[in-house]
Amino acid sequence: MKKEILNEINEILKTKEFLEREDVKEISKKFNIINGILIKQIQELGIPCMAANLKLSLHGFGIPVEENLCSLEKFNKLGDWRLIIFKNSKINVSYNCKICNAPGKSRLAHIIQRKFFKSEPICSKCIEREVSKTNEWKNTNSIAQLIAQNKPEQVEKNKQAQIERFKNPEARIKASEASKKNWENSEYREKLVKIAQDKWKNPEYAKNVIEKSRNSQKCGMYKEVYYNSSYELAFLLKIEEERGDLNCIKRPDFYISYKKTNNKPGCYYPDFILDDNFLIEVKGYAPWIDLENLLRKNRAAKLWCKSKNLKFRVVELKDFGYFWLRKSLQKHKELLNGKT
Repeated sequence: MKKEILNEINEILKTKEFLEREDVKEISKKFNIINGILIKQIQELGIPCMAANLKLSLHGFGIPVEENLCSLEKFNKLGDWRLIIFKNSKINVSYNCKICNAPGKSRLAHIIQRKFFKSEPICSKCIEREVSKTNEWKNTNSIAQLIAQNKPEQVEKNKQAQIERFKNPEARIKASEASKKNWENSEYREKLVKIAQDKWKNPEYAKNVIEKSRNSQKCGMYKEVYYNSSYELAFLLKIEEERGDLNCIKRPDFYISYKKTNNKPGCYYPDFILDDNFLIEVKGYAPWIDLENLLRKNRAAKLWCKSKNLKFRVVELKDFGYFWLRKSLQKHKELLNGKT
């Protein structure tokens, strides 16, 4: 190669690590030399050049390529420019994993473009194992799973799987016991309370829930027994499952007098009588419920039951669980649509 051409190349390499295609074209034009001949001379001198045949370039740096395969260890001894010139190369590299020592092979472009452990001799299994320990991977994976789980088709698939699972009475009992056990854990209860409180701090959320609850009260007749909420229907469905029918339960045809918090007289209508022995009040604690008034109703009901030699029982969500609540919502829709 002429000294003038070599000086021109050296001037370019003072400002960049390798020759680009445009650089080679400009030099060949300036010195009236055929482009292919110039590239060949550049390769023989071991000058980094993007326009050159990459396999021949590696040979020029003393890195043999046999059957499209070269050593990653030798390749990594080249300068940082290699990460740009070879980033789309189809040449393969061989290595021994520095974690598990297993032999590995990968396309050079893939190993250069890795997000983690770029150009390092680490096999894919070890990368997955190591990366899964990082907070970045955990956060990314958590978001991806959340998106995947909330896709409509996945939600429906999960719903059907749960319905199928809870057809088995043993599965329902097991889930109920697990739920009760969780509820005995004070940390678990506090966690749920905090989640609920944080949600209700948002005025829009609170307003939306209250309006929906007030405007969408579930009521109707199920097998000649009136229900006034999804909780009441859930209780009826659970009793029916346990007893085989609803002959053991009926709606009271009376009310119990009590004094409200404003000292005015009130009328309390209990929900059910079970086995002619239990006065049942099914209760969901919506935010607008006056808890003091509710307490006065319950006291009046207990006194009334004591005078009649009956027992008073408040039934809450924890007594029948989300399985029966979901069943009641589904059953209510069927009743509205005339399917049941």
